[in-house]
Order: sequence, then structure tokens, then C-alpha cells
Amino acid sequence: MAKKIEFLNKIALDEKTRGLVVAVVIVAVTLILSHAVIYKSHVKKIEALQSNIEQETILLSLRKSIAKTDQARGNYSQYLHKSADTNRLRDIILDIARDKVLDVISISPLPEEKFGDYGKISFSVKLRSSYNSLGRFIDAIERQPLLTVVEEIVIGGTASGPQKEGPLPTETNTEVSVIISAYYMKAS
Repeated sequence: MAKKIEFLNKIALDEKTRGLVVAVVIVAVTLILSHAVIYKSHVKKIEALQSNIEQETILLSLRKSIAKTDQARGNYSQYLHKSADTNRLRDIILDIARDKVLDVISISPLPEEKFGDYGKISFSVKLRSSYNSLGRFIDAIERQPLLTVVEEIVIGGTASGPQKEGPLPTETNTEVSVIISAYYMKAS
């Protein structure tokens, strides 16, 4: 330190200016050292805060996606049956068959299927019908306000024997097997 002060003695400064220069140098060194110490401690805090902001941004994005999914689920749920009511579905099938002038040979429930919050009830139905009546029946089933679909159709021969070559008359009664299903959302 004595050498540094001697250095200042060689510079032509009065005592007051020399004291001021020493004070400025001490303050500058103190600021630099304190800034380095304070900055390093705050850098870690800043990095932690930036990481938290990134995580919260991701969580916010996920929350928005979940909200959109819930809204879509609510929109689609209006088209689903409210419960696994096999009696109601059987009544719908029989009413439409009667309305479309089809002969129901048999109707039997199939095992219920469940997936998450949703389920599916199905019936295997054997009918005797003309092709035109069958088309109207399928159209009426699938136009139900709640999700009800014909999932499988097997058309057999005519009641009088095997099918013959050539076009079939539209009023020929044919035995038909269909699987009709209704989808529902489980009560929350």
C-alpha cells in the first residue's frame, strides 16, 4: 500500500484531490467486489425463477388444454345416452322396427363394453324385411338424437330359399341380422 501511495505522491495532485482519488478507487473496488458477490447470489435466484416461470407456463398450457378437452367432452356428451339403459334401447329398436314395418324374429342383448368414462350397450337383432324397409330402419336408427348406430349387418337369403342370380325385387322379404349399439357416459 505504501508503494501505491508513493505512486500518488509522484502525480502532481493536491492533498484534497489525492484523498478524493483514493476514496473513488476504494469505492470503485468495493462496488466491483460487492457487485460480483451480490450478482452471483442473485444469478442463482434468477435462474431458479426462470425455471419456475417455464414450469408454470407449461402447467398453464396443460390447464388450458384440459379445459378445452373438458369443454369438448361436454359438447359431445349431449349426444350420448345418460346410462346403460338396455330396456330403453330395446324399446327404441322395437318401436322403429314396428314403424318401418319389419318383422322382428329375435332381439337379444350383447355383453356391455366399458372404456374409461364411457360404455356401449348392444343388441343382436334378427329381422325379416324388404330391402327398402331395411334401409329406412337403418336410417331411423342412426338418426336418433343420441348416439345409436348399426355396427354390423348380415343379409341372408330370402324366406323362400337361396338368392337367385340377377337383381332382387325390392319387396322381397329377406332375413337380416344386425348389431345395434348405443354409447353412454357413466354418471360422474
